[in-house]
Amino acid sequence: LSRRRWQLLPGISLGLYRIRGHPRAADLPARATAPSGILSDRRSPQKWSLRRLWRGKVDIRMTVEEWRFFLTEFNQELLKYPADLHNCPAAVVASGWLGFPPASEEQISATEIRLGKRLPPSLRNFYAVSNGWRDVSSFIWDILPVEKVDWLPVHQPNLFTEQKFIDLDLAGATDEEERESILKNSLYVNRSLVITDWGDACCWLLDPERQNADGEWTAGRWASWNPGMDWITDSFAELMRSELKDEKESL
Repeated sequence: LSRRRWQLLPGISLGLYRIRGHPRAADLPARATAPSGILSDRRSPQKWSLRRLWRGKVDIRMTVEEWRFFLTEFNQELLKYPADLHNCPAAVVASGWLGFPPASEEQISATEIRLGKRLPPSLRNFYAVSNGWRDVSSFIWDILPVEKVDWLPVHQPNLFTEQKFIDLDLAGATDEEERESILKNSLYVNRSLVITDWGDACCWLLDPERQNADGEWTAGRWASWNPGMDWITDSFAELMRSELKDEKESL
């Protein structure tokens, strides 16, 4: 097993498991060299700190400048354990940056026209800093470039079909409240936006119809080993913060 997958966290609820990566490896140099335009120093002009991120005192929309600082921190943590990275060529690791050049406003707008929806603010601002990401965790292996995000029936047609079969199997639940919950969650999953490829039998989804006052979409992870959908946070930014928090707390 990968060093980042050595432990299953407590959190078994009704037979469903929440699994998180836990890195254990010797540290590389403390700082990776980020490309031009990305903060390479831990000190932010806005005096951010990971402690503030963890305590939830940060606007969940996350601005472009905030993403630059956050991704620098995230990048440094992931590069401490290069053996655990997925689909990252040696040249990418040596470059010290797991991101990509930013997406242009034209690229983002073209995707929004194709989808018929404006992307949530935190995802939109993420793409303005890096058009995708090469590795996120032991189970989520990338974030798709903006041109490749799509609705679940298009991007993951097999999952869409499988979800239908799950619905048929579980619809026979004797408890009416449980049945209603199952069918409602099925609706949420099947209308969702897929923002990652199929990693270790899981992917990240955003539900466009459940938005908060800031326009952020409810976010979560579908996993075959869960089994099913786990709606984790209120935004894409919060999903990323939870991954960084796990990386830091596992040291």
